[in-house]
Amino acid sequence: MRIKGLLAAAAASSFLALVSAQASQVMVTVQNVSNTGGLSLSPLFVGFHNGTYDIFNAGGTASSSLESLAELGNAGGLMSDLSSTDPTATMGLIAAPANGLAQIEPGETASMVFNVNGTLNKYFSFGAMVVPSNDAFTANDDPMGFKLFGAAGNFLGTKTIWLTGNDVWDAGTEVNGLFGSAFIVGQDATQHIAENGTIMLHPGFGIFDGQMMANGNTLNVADADVSARGNFDLARITISAVPEPASLPLLFAAFGIAFWFVRRRSGVALA
Repeated sequence: MRIKGLLAAAAASSFLALVSAQASQVMVTVQNVSNTGGLSLSPLFVGFHNGTYDIFNAGGTASSSLESLAELGNAGGLMSDLSSTDPTATMGLIAAPANGLAQIEPGETASMVFNVNGTLNKYFSFGAMVVPSNDAFTANDDPMGFKLFGAAGNFLGTKTIWLTGNDVWDAGTEVNGLFGSAFIVGQDATQHIAENGTIMLHPGFGIFDGQMMANGNTLNVADADVSARGNFDLARITISAVPEPASLPLLFAAFGIAFWFVRRRSGVALA
């Protein structure tokens, strides 16, 4: 009986592994935890990929795709780059659901569910413009920094990514200042004074304190200046599994086939 029990357990484990590998729906939730009147995020670009896609490197020069994100909040170039680098990748944009401006403002939360092939797309990347700014952004600089799936495509568990002042970067593409800054009343984000610099940690947002944003809110971002870099939280990204109803029949099938296997091994014919 012990051997039969082990065989049953092995059979069930094999099929449960199959169920786990097929449970590939994940939800990505982003919450802006800035203080009222604080920093906002453009719609968050997220991508699941094979680990070869690199958005940026600190100290390097921003690509045209990253420049477009950092200056205008346009993630189209990043999405095109990811498609070219990894044709199997899954990606999308997560926008605020109700404010009419798409940007994720202080206190707002937005989510999206993705169907991910965990055997091919084990790694997670993200990127968004930090608003208001000329060319501030947040993104991961290590393409393999966030691994979500194991060797067999199994989800490794809920992952939470806290973004603080240490995760806000300056693209080095446009001179920082009120002129040409995005989402500030009276400014045109398409106006541009080239900086020709490199990517580095952002120097701070004090110059925007007291300015009015396009949504009518007055900015209060003094606490987001460089002196408080590691002491203010910007956002939280959570990646979690979504249980799939379709997994339940497979679960029952796993135990049913295990039972059949044991009956066949014992020489008992099924009715």
